[in-house]
Amino acid sequence: MKKIITIGREHGTGGREIGKHIARKLGIECYDGRLVSEAARAGGIDEKLAKLYDEKPTSALLYSLSMSMSIPGLTHASPPLPLGEQVFLAQCDVIRNYAKESCVIVGRCADYILKDEKGLCRVFIRSELEERVHRIMSTYELTEDKARDMIKKIDKERANYYNFHTDSAWGSTKNYDICLNVTGMDLDAAADIIISYANAMPEKE
Repeated sequence: MKKIITIGREHGTGGREIGKHIARKLGIECYDGRLVSEAARAGGIDEKLAKLYDEKPTSALLYSLSMSMSIPGLTHASPPLPLGEQVFLAQCDVIRNYAKESCVIVGRCADYILKDEKGLCRVFIRSELEERVHRIMSTYELTEDKARDMIKKIDKERANYYNFHTDSAWGSTKNYDICLNVTGMDLDAAADIIISYANAMPEKE
């Protein structure tokens, strides 16, 4: 049976690594950052501009830039879509294409985009702030204050992006099949828990 696992995550929880562990154990693909590049190519959008919108809300500056762009296939009489919307729609198409096969998709509102897909397991990963701070300090060689600032900034961006593009709230338990606190947990073991849960889920009618 096809298995699709989407992973929402707080910054610094190791969500991307958990996704990779899951994919490795199941012998399937894990899609994260390269999703943006593929969406840019598919939508005929400059990749550098597309990356400005990767899980980020639209700022006034980016909105102004986006209004000067046009999406392929629209006539001059058609109102231009903001570039952020072009990127999101292109990502939706790429995500739905990925979902034709078993896969793991990290972030990018995939849980919402694929909410009616059979074989879907929607995961949200969190952990205590202090552990996240230490992971970010180690990963990016930052001071504690800068690590805290990064976590606050990226979590806010992800929440605003998700809340804007969906009718749901980022991190709300009702939007996910399993919410896992990985504080103090080996990430490989966390992957095993998610796989066991996904395998135990009843198939959608």
